[in-house]
Amino acid sequence: MKQKARLLLTVLFAFVAVSVFAGGWLRVTGNSVRLRMAPGGADSGLRMDKGDKLEWYSYDDGWYSVQYGDNIYYISSKYVERISQEQTEKFVVVTGDRVIMRKTPGGKDSGLRANDGDRFKYLGEKGDWFKIQFKGNAYWVSKKYAVIKQ
Repeated sequence: MKQKARLLLTVLFAFVAVSVFAGGWLRVTGNSVRLRMAPGGADSGLRMDKGDKLEWYSYDDGWYSVQYGDNIYYISSKYVERISQEQTEKFVVVTGDRVIMRKTPGGKDSGLRANDGDRFKYLGEKGDWFKIQFKGNAYWVSKKYAVIKQ
């Protein structure tokens, strides 16, 4: 009985270790790379371009399972490279001086200003505005005076 329990614990540990440590991020290295419905299977009709980033969940025999939208697809390891989480984050870089940081898109002035070269974590966008993070709070800056960088 002890041997069975030990074997069961070993198998459980191996499963948990694989589940915890599998996964990460990929950058596509080719153009018009196909996402497949299964490893080496039918074409999903979706294409990825050089520089696109995908989150991967498992790897088996040259194929990564990746998330795209709400679905899981497969991509050949020939056309991707693993990257770190930090390489997937976007930043907003200000391109003007004394750019107003607003509390809402086009809304009230927060009293804060950003200057050329200031860099903020990208939180999203709405219309002509980028949502940024500054000192733990969300603000909005006009796209006229900022660009997204990775």
